Amino acid sequence: GAAMAEHDDGRGIRAVPPFVKAYTKITRKLGCLIVDLARFMTLSDIAGWLRLSWDTVKAVVKGRLEKDYRRIGYRRVRQIAIDELYLGRTRKYITLVMDMESARIIWVGEGRGAEALREFWRRFKLSGARLKAVAMDMSGAYACSVRAHAPHAILTFDRFHVMKLMNERLDDLRRELARETQDRRAKEAIKGLRWLLLHRRDN
Repeated sequence: GAAMAEHDDGRGIRAVPPFVKAYTKITRKLGCLIVDLARFMTLSDIAGWLRLSWDTVKAVVKGRLEKDYRRIGYRRVRQIAIDELYLGRTRKYITLVMDMESARIIWVGEGRGAEALREFWRRFKLSGARLKAVAMDMSGAYACSVRAHAPHAILTFDRFHVMKLMNERLDDLRRELARETQDRRAKEAIKGLRWLLLHRRDN
């Protein structure tokens, strides 16, 4: 059953039992279990498995997230990653900043580009942190923002976008060579060149 938030100790003094927080019907241990399960399961699955309402499970997880992320200290942040996330036609894009050492998202900004990072840089500077490195995609807007606010940080592009750009350039080069040559056998050889280049050496 639901744990009572307060009880009468016989002297008319209402006290909070140690196993539950005030004004809640979830014990501390059950709350910890819900938060742990939320890392691997949906809220609906947790509610069904524990026979709790979805709203109760959501309230526990939301309370924990508010506690953990109410104040995010930037002082010890040394390496960050910046990326964008598409949320659909209505909300469009959000910009995410992640602390590379703790793997925690430390900033979420509406939109994408330099404008979405403006408030992040303001807070970051106020913390007195010294940024050493930034990982990001090949967005010119993000690169300009980093250069303007953290000129001493090492700027690195993520491997996916570098490989994507290289593959696109290889395709362009292969098509160019195929258009230029008149020899049929050479055209056939060029046609299979991309797959040859993308295979591992031992294959």
